Amino acid sequence: SMRAEGIAFDLVLSSQWCRCRETAELLDMGQVKPVKELNSFFANPSERGVTTASAKELIDTISGRSLLVTHQVNIRALTGAYASSGEILVVERQGEVLRVVDRILVEP
Repeated sequence: SMRAEGIAFDLVLSSQWCRCRETAELLDMGQVKPVKELNSFFANPSERGVTTASAKELIDTISGRSLLVTHQVNIRALTGAYASSGEILVVERQGEVLRVVDRILVEP
């Protein structure tokens, strides 16, 4: 587990959708705070710009190490990268860009 590897987070945020909340809780990396900014826009692609801008604004308010549990469409819009099911992207903010610096595959 990540905890066994010495990985810790100052903040754990999740989409309000049950699958993301449950995933965040199962990771057991801290108290999970569901936020609308991480909700999926898959069913409403026209909301991509607004949703992504809201997520970026949220990310800009965060300091320290944070775990964000969200949806594939959001991850792709924010980073330009694709995450496999059960994969965590380790992202570093570089100015306006969120750059993927590592990947962690969580075993089922």
